[in-house]
Amino acid sequence: MDDTAKLQTLWDERAINQVMLAFGHSLDARDAAAHAACFTDPVNINFKAFTGRDEVRVPASLWAQFGGFILADAPSHHILGNFKIAIDGDRASARVYMISSLWTGADRAGNRQYGWYDVWFERAGDEWQISRLKHEFQGVEGNAAGLENHDPAFAAIAQQVFSPANVTAAQAWLDQMGGA
Repeated sequence: MDDTAKLQTLWDERAINQVMLAFGHSLDARDAAAHAACFTDPVNINFKAFTGRDEVRVPASLWAQFGGFILADAPSHHILGNFKIAIDGDRASARVYMISSLWTGADRAGNRQYGWYDVWFERAGDEWQISRLKHEFQGVEGNAAGLENHDPAFAAIAQQVFSPANVTAAQAWLDQMGGA
């Protein structure tokens, strides 16, 4: 690999790292627009380990809205690290370790999740965006924070996100991508 290719690889890895940091920061800041900007539109999301639901393909803004409902008024803190990035032209993949904490209820009882995100990226001009995100638990401590939301609006958006049509669209995209 020549010096130009090495520099491009370093630049791409840095840009992908920054997308993932923006992903975590935007969640904790409750900034739905910044969160949606981290994703292609639409995006494949697999949070089956967290939600029990199959992978979906949804508009980025809908996923950001759903995330806002999960976090609601509870403080959260996402720590991302151990980035292992593989770049292949205008596509890339990464495994990014995570610890996320969420404090809910009057007593601010907590939920801490340990694991990683498997992430697929696409280059969009000079920027990288997440085209598929898979959340993998390795351990959970605490309460069921995040999924204990009884707001009818939360139920409605969850139904919209995890609709059969979105599950079908996700599978079609995966098939088209060769299983991603």
